[in-house]
Amino acid sequence: MKTTILIILFFVSYVAFGQSIQNEPEKLFKEFFTLDNETISKYGIKTISFYCDSLLSSKLEFDKNGNLVMDLSNDNSFVKKAVYYYDSLNRILKIEYFNPKDEFNYGYYYVYEGFSAIEYEIGNDEPRNRIITLKDEGIIIYSDYNEGNKWSINSVTFKNPNGSYDRELRYNSSGLYCELKYYYDTSGKKGETVNIDYHNGLKMSEKSIDNYKTDINGNEIEYYSAYSTGKLKLVSKKQYNNKNQLTKAEYFSIYGKKWNIENFTYNANCFIEKKEIQQDLVKTELFYIYNNYFLVQIIKNSNDKIDNFNIVYEFY
Repeated sequence: MKTTILIILFFVSYVAFGQSIQNEPEKLFKEFFTLDNETISKYGIKTISFYCDSLLSSKLEFDKNGNLVMDLSNDNSFVKKAVYYYDSLNRILKIEYFNPKDEFNYGYYYVYEGFSAIEYEIGNDEPRNRIITLKDEGIIIYSDYNEGNKWSINSVTFKNPNGSYDRELRYNSSGLYCELKYYYDTSGKKGETVNIDYHNGLKMSEKSIDNYKTDINGNEIEYYSAYSTGKLKLVSKKQYNNKNQLTKAEYFSIYGKKWNIENFTYNANCFIEKKEIQQDLVKTELFYIYNNYFLVQIIKNSNDKIDNFNIVYEFY
């Protein structure tokens, strides 16, 4: 018998919030809660439905292994539904995309050969791209299939033993054109991304494109970026409580003006309880309502406009 209930979900670290009305209940939910395979499988979740009041906004469906098998959206986008298929090793085999009339639109399927995963478009025998994963070495190689029926390397990433990024090499038809190096100084509590440009194999320039400072626990407290102006500019400042949970975030424009302030409070169980957002004259409050450990509702108040977002779970 199918039973509709609410489940415990695990708190995850904060991700920068973007104001969007498309699938808003699901996006607000995923800002603070993760839906990994282990959690989905452990609690036997079959579907999660997100509602704006009584109207269905989006719906996720999972198999018994916790894999996402269907993603339904009611945001009036070109793609309304995506369906996913897996093999016995829980590797993705095929993705099908459907339009708002529930007609097949396009899709991809995947063939695995050793360390390689090769992507094809449904209806086309020529491969599109390939990913080679050398897990023990921390190396991932991305390649495209070109018009000459040959594989050409797009990029290569290298990871450290702890899973953090070490560097990335990017290629075009002329060969290596860019290298990104990622640094973190544990003693100085600061990190940096360095961009190195190449031409015909020769190093042409090197510059810092972003850097950040952390507290003693490794939480990012200041972030600087050079993407917009070419010069490092302060983008954000953040504060945390003694449980390493984000309590305040301030965001700045390229001119140094503070344009967005966010404050966070948590309940005794360390779950998000309230988030306040101040953007110029617009104030938004988000209230997360729980029944013991269970999230039952998100209430959004934006300049006295109230939205109620509800979440319903169906189990195997």
